[in-house]
Amino acid sequence: MAKDMMTKAGTWLFLLGVLIAVILGIVFPASGSIAALLAVIGIIVGLLNITAAEVKDFLIASVALIIAAGSMKLLPLIGAAVGNILDYFIALVAPAAVIVSIIAVWKLAKAK
Repeated sequence: MAKDMMTKAGTWLFLLGVLIAVILGIVFPASGSIAALLAVIGIIVGLLNITAAEVKDFLIASVALIIAAGSMKLLPLIGAAVGNILDYFIALVAPAAVIVSIIAVWKLAKAK
């Protein structure tokens, strides 16, 4: 039961982070304090939400997002806004990816 509550909390935090990234990416682009808030949310999401079965898919998706996001800024008319949103989304996802990676490496090292 407690694990279910933690997973739900992590899910809601992730959705909140996405909402913050989208809205504030348009209204307040390139704010260090917003990026820091999203990073904290990302760390919590990484600790609460990603299961062992999801690690590989999550890390692949995170790397793809981080690599592809830069090219979105080149789109005419909407590129700047989309780029700002994705910058904040990366601020949310990258810390989660670091946490998940550290946990995965720890489990791999411990298993041997």
